[in-house]
Amino acid sequence: MLQLIAFNSPEDLKLYVIDPKLGADFFWISEAPHLVGGITATQEDAEVVLDDLVTEMERRYALISAARTPNIAEYNKKVSSSERLARIVVFHDEMADWMVDSEDYRKMIQAKMTRIASKARACGMNIFLITQRASQDAIPVGIRDNLNNRLCLKVASKAGSEIALKESGAEKLLGRGHLAASLSGDRPPTGSYFTAQVPFATTGQLEALGRAAIATWKG
Repeated sequence: MLQLIAFNSPEDLKLYVIDPKLGADFFWISEAPHLVGGITATQEDAEVVLDDLVTEMERRYALISAARTPNIAEYNKKVSSSERLARIVVFHDEMADWMVDSEDYRKMIQAKMTRIASKARACGMNIFLITQRASQDAIPVGIRDNLNNRLCLKVASKAGSEIALKESGAEKLLGRGHLAASLSGDRPPTGSYFTAQVPFATTGQLEALGRAAIATWKG
């Protein structure tokens, strides 16, 4: 998220953040000009956001099709600068909390996310679904089947790894930002997933970096 706002202008990137914890983990980004509508913190507002994104996805496909182009990259090359479409990135944190709490939200998120995840990428929309629990109720099958890329930190068990990563191995990670990544269309030289180490940043460092990025665009 920090990298996105640091290296993309507010004109080229629109960011949506849905967080049941009222943005507690994302306070440093709340003033970013890329952020659309502030941090979404209720189920009702989240449903409105997702409805709007589905509508925007269909609008974009109509434009891309009318321009006789296959995707947003080709579309943006073909049209004038004023007609270019910004990339849209959506982060939904702790999605399992609301799904466990509300069967209606569970059905809604599964229907909307399945639709968006299945075809949004070509029109410039990417979704990050984040959960602390690798379990059947946290990541419904309908959503899991449409996730192209999976990033998994250390989990407690082999079963949790198989749900989150589609195979075992994440239970053997070292922790402290050591992750496994299963990427669609990109395979490592050996094995079936990549491993990486995320650099650590304190809350204070993250806030300072976020403020610097935001100040650059606002300035």
